[in-house]
Amino acid sequence: MMGQPRLFARLICLAASGAMLCACASNRTVSATDEDEAMVPSDKQACFRPGQVSGFRSLDRSNLIVYASPRSRAYHVRITPAARELDFANTISFDTSATRICGYAGEAVLFESGGMARKYFVTEVYALDTEATQNLILQFSEDLTIEPQNTSGAVIERDIEDDEG
Repeated sequence: MMGQPRLFARLICLAASGAMLCACASNRTVSATDEDEAMVPSDKQACFRPGQVSGFRSLDRSNLIVYASPRSRAYHVRITPAARELDFANTISFDTSATRICGYAGEAVLFESGGMARKYFVTEVYALDTEATQNLILQFSEDLTIEPQNTSGAVIERDIEDDEG
């Protein structure tokens, strides 16, 4: 019976440690420094406010560029799963419990195409300057280049005049 209080004390310490670990791992709060974070180089993660989104451009089924006010602010956004209707989407909206889209768990983007809206999860957001935006567009355009096949043309297998007899 002497070991039970000791075991109970260890369990209490373990539970308290777990609670503190969970509290430290929760979503961070948005601060004034987040505004500066939005204009970091394109190789670093960034955030933007959904209300400032002024347009978007599809790169492929999992990558898009989101433009925010002013239009010179652009962000590379990666989503999952791949969105087949991204090329045909008319509108875009974001779903988040925070004030910014940063690629954190639970953030989502919705594309509306033909009266139907689907939800996709935002996995990463990177700030882009003008040069990085153009490079990204070129990179994805090159990926879609289809080389023409060298063919001799159509092949006629029978002569129609011979069939009229």
